Amino acid sequence: MEILIQGKKRKVKNSVLSEIMNEINVNPEEFLVVRDNELITSDTKINNGDSLELLSIVSGG
Repeated sequence: MEILIQGKKRKVKNSVLSEIMNEINVNPEEFLVVRDNELITSDTKINNGDSLELLSIVSGG
């Protein structure tokens, strides 16, 4: 399956977000994922051609 991550085409084998994040070596505790301007959860099914944005989680003290 081919999806866009940060505007770059990526071929992935999995279709569930948590599995895709593992596949591309992204720690799900460090990023939020947005698809079509909507925040999605790790159990979301990703479709061929979807465009995902990874947003860094920043915290301060």
